[in-house]
Amino acid sequence: MNGLKNLFALCINGSAAIYFLAEGMVNKPYALVMAVGAIAGGYACAGVARKMSAQAVRRVVILIGLGMALSLLVGKK
Repeated sequence: MNGLKNLFALCINGSAAIYFLAEGMVNKPYALVMAVGAIAGGYACAGVARKMSAQAVRRVVILIGLGMALSLLVGKK
C-alpha cells in the first residue's frame, strides 16, 4: 500500500508541476536551485538521520517545522 500511495503522490504532484510549468507560473532558475538543494539535502540528511536516535530526529523535525511556521507568521508581508 505504501508503494501505491507513493505512486499516487508522484502522479498528483507531477500533474501539478506540469500544469504550473505549462502556464508559466514557475521561475525556472529558482526552481532548479530548489530542486538541487532538495535532492542534495535529502541524500545528505538521510545518512545523518540514520545515525541519530529516533527521538533526536523527531525533535529536529519539530524544530524545523516550528521555525518555518514562525518565519511565515512574522515574515515579509
